[in-house]
Amino acid sequence: SEAPGFITSPRNISPFTHALIEDLCMERIKSGSVGNKVMCLLEGKATTYIQDAGTSRWDTCAPQAVMEAYGGVFCKLSTFINVDGEISTYSYKKSGKGEVNTDVDILTSKDNKFELDLSFSRFNTTEKSLWKERITEDNLHMLKPYSNICGFVCLPANQMDAIPHYVESMKKAVAKASPVFN
Repeated sequence: SEAPGFITSPRNISPFTHALIEDLCMERIKSGSVGNKVMCLLEGKATTYIQDAGTSRWDTCAPQAVMEAYGGVFCKLSTFINVDGEISTYSYKKSGKGEVNTDVDILTSKDNKFELDLSFSRFNTTEKSLWKERITEDNLHMLKPYSNICGFVCLPANQMDAIPHYVESMKKAVAKASPVFN
């Protein structure tokens, strides 16, 4: 039997994630590390792992490879929400200083509803006035290399048929609270 669990970090979750769990009528399961959460999905201990809060690419690259090897999906939340369940993997762009950085497709949401609220840990600067700056191609170099600020959707193979349901629930959750993408 399927465990209707939505796995999250043990820390506080965003209002968007809370609204999504509520709309999906799932139990919240708390667990540490991205890799451990993915293993819980593969072992059937949970069914869903969707995160709008930021992580670093080194936290997600191995779990993504394992999930995809088992027929699941690990894709960008920003595109998944904006393009009705499009499965879009991460890409990294060269900044002006030659560093590899994150993509910024959250800036092109259909209604420009999403505002970035980036935490200090995502910036290569201590200049506080820049911490809430909207990220553009011109200031992309200010993010730490390999920051993931587009969130992610991680679903095991047995959840692929439910993608339209997840998209519908995400739209309802976005109406209540935008993803934080930090």
